Amino acid sequence: MNPGGVCLPTEHCFPAEDGIPVCLGPVGGGGNYSACNTPADCQAALQCVDTGDIFANPCCLKWCTSAANCPAGSTCEFLAPAVYVGGVEYGVCYDGFGGC
Repeated sequence: MNPGGVCLPTEHCFPAEDGIPVCLGPVGGGGNYSACNTPADCQAALQCVDTGDIFANPCCLKWCTSAANCPAGSTCEFLAPAVYVGGVEYGVCYDGFGGC
């Protein structure tokens, strides 16, 4: 998706709604709701999650098991299909406004 090497080596090329790809980065600098390709694209404590049902693209998000794991004003949004680790269901912190 990188048209002619336009993006810097520390950036990734992502599709945009207007059809013109955009360069996002730097790698490891993606904050909450930033588009990502791998976990290395996200800041510490965030993971690159393909939510499928919430966002069209994989995003840097924080995993949670309840709203108590999320920043104030956020809820723990559980995914479909559900994500389980060791019998515990995990969701992602979502404030209802963020998107990528």
